[in-house]
Amino acid sequence: MALVAFEPVSKPVNFERIRRLLEEIESSLAIARSMVSVDYASFLRDVRNRYTLRLALVEVVEAATSLGLCILRDLGVRRVEGYSQVFRKPVEHGVLSLETGEGMKRLARPRNPTTHSTGRSTTPGYTGRLRAAGWGLSRGSLRR
Repeated sequence: MALVAFEPVSKPVNFERIRRLLEEIESSLAIARSMVSVDYASFLRDVRNRYTLRLALVEVVEAATSLGLCILRDLGVRRVEGYSQVFRKPVEHGVLSLETGEGMKRLARPRNPTTHSTGRSTTPGYTGRLRAAGWGLSRGSLRR
């Protein structure tokens, strides 16, 4: 079953929506970066840190998925089978870097404990994995 099946009607690109989504991504990434920069002991002392980080990453995934769907619609892709395709197909079309596409696929994966379960953000090495997962999504990640 398809995650999204677009209508065959071609609509003009909504650059204002794309700009807003990029701003949402950048804002949420800034929050996530500030949480990841906190030393691990301080991070653990306040439960709000974990929830702030988790919410920021969920917002990144949601906005990036919406952005990916906008891009795919513009590219004429009419069917997407899952979240991984939302980030793989723009890479295949040369619109998104391979590094960013792979990072976003890992972050959006349903079994990713960062965005899809509670209380898992307290393991050692967690913030390092987050850094590796795709902080690079920004205006510079898009090739057009």
